[in-house]
Amino acid sequence: MGTVNTVFIPYSHRDERWLKRLRVHLKPFEQMNQIDPWSDERLKPGDDWKREIENALARANTAILLVSADFLASDFITRVELPSLLMAAEKRRCKVVPVIIGPCAFLRIQSLQRFQAVNPPDQPLRGMRPNKAEETLAKLVAAVADQVIEQEGGTTAQGQTPKNEGVQTPQTFFSDPRVDRLIAGVTLGDWAAAEQAALGVIVETDRSGCNGIFESLLNYQDCSDEDERFWGALHTIECCVRLAPWLITHAQMSRMAEHENFSVRSSAASICMDLAHSAPDRVPLDLVMRLSVYNEDWYVQAPANAALKAMARTTPEVLRIFRERTRSSNIEESAHSASAISDIADTEPGLLDPKLLKQDLSFLKERRNADASRLIGRAISKAAKAKRIQRYRYGL
Repeated sequence: MGTVNTVFIPYSHRDERWLKRLRVHLKPFEQMNQIDPWSDERLKPGDDWKREIENALARANTAILLVSADFLASDFITRVELPSLLMAAEKRRCKVVPVIIGPCAFLRIQSLQRFQAVNPPDQPLRGMRPNKAEETLAKLVAAVADQVIEQEGGTTAQGQTPKNEGVQTPQTFFSDPRVDRLIAGVTLGDWAAAEQAALGVIVETDRSGCNGIFESLLNYQDCSDEDERFWGALHTIECCVRLAPWLITHAQMSRMAEHENFSVRSSAASICMDLAHSAPDRVPLDLVMRLSVYNEDWYVQAPANAALKAMARTTPEVLRIFRERTRSSNIEESAHSASAISDIADTEPGLLDPKLLKQDLSFLKERRNADASRLIGRAISKAAKAKRIQRYRYGL
């Protein structure tokens, strides 16, 4: 039996009920002596609480952050517990996994926003239906279990080595003074400034279509995400490709799509979404398929799936991607793709073939996949009432 992995759980006492539910989900792994969940509820009267907490922090292999407004408002958490965990994460000794409990400023806390949360910040546990919240906690515990298996040199239940989504160590990065000047005023969320910077990049394109400044700009995806230039560069890259789709090559897109930092992968997915609307022939379908998988970070798979949905009008064959995924043996993947088909039925039901969807529905019912069956049944109802949208408006 391997070493028991300490899982440190910082939380606000106002969120104690979520700690109790998390402990229930962790219990099977605790019973198998794979993990040792630690929170301050284990402290007893007379304990040297500060030393006990420091010892637990030092042992922690994984930290589950129960993030809420109360969590972020706690001086003890932000001044004592978090700094130790962040330092351990930087040294790759501890994986930090946030779960968003309630609405809060998670994405505005620079030291935390680089960690991939189990649920999107705009979908906190408190706002979910009970079953959905339980599913999210189960997903969280599965990620922790995979981390334990990875540390012991094993494989996950899916036969794969888990991917570490904690703090990423930047590649060697060299700045370019020309790029620094162009993106100097571009801050996180300032798309107007990014568009202006993009125009300054595009104008430097030579007669052969090459653009050395754009190539240098792409290197900024490897600088630390604590560097303001990182966000300015990503925004500017997206604007460059939106304005001049021919600037980026498949190899350059692959580099972004395969990046270890999910924020870069998110930008790659957003570029694909833009291209799907303005230049669908330039969408790298192989990359979109990889970015759109159900277990990718939400900020990556959401725009990637939006790209596939948008492509369905000009390239209806992409619908097969969703249909095949609904038949997955993985219930979560199946429901995820069925939800995408349902979204298309809401917006452009004429793109869907009710006969093909009925075949999918029969398959899902045989598998007793209730969630996916419900979504496909809903899509069939809408598609059956709509006039089919033909690929070609005119023909021979």
